[in-house]
This record gives sequence, structure tokens and C-alpha cells, in this order.
Amino acid sequence: TITVMANCERNGGSGAITVTININGQVKTAEVIPYTAGLPAMYQTVVFSVYTTSPVVDISVSLRVRGQYTTSASVWPLVMVSRSGNNFTN
Repeated sequence: TITVMANCERNGGSGAITVTININGQVKTAEVIPYTAGLPAMYQTVVFSVYTTSPVVDISVSLRVRGQYTTSASVWPLVMVSRSGNNFTN
């Protein structure tokens, strides 16, 4: 099992951010709303887990708002990738 923790942050705008993480071809999606109008920038941690026996870990991330790719949000470095009890800093 590979677990990926990503911090999603936005500095403006509104609407839910769709965070999609592709891990070895397995796609996981979550919607987050880490920003509230009138408040300082906020972030939310999203956790994705997939089961794989592959020794290779290929991870890609995309962010969308209302179906469109966005630049108003960002994912911090994938904070921690945990695999079978072993932690890797990314």
C-alpha cells in the first residue's frame, strides 16, 4: 500500500478544488475547499492510498476548479509517501 499526503493551498478565488493524484496508474480524486473568502490563505491535507506490488512509484498531481486546470491553487510537496511501513520524504 502506498499512502500519499498532499497539502492543498489556494491564495484566492472560490469554488472547490478537485485534486487528482495518479499513483502507478491508479487515480484517486478528492474535492477540497481550502480557502474561505475574507480569511487568510488556508490549506487542507488530502490523503490518498492505493495498493500496489510494483517497486516503482510514479506519482502525478493535477488541480482543477470547475473542471478547468487552475493556477490559483497549489499542492505542496507531497509531504510523505509511506509504503509498507517505510517512509520516504519527497
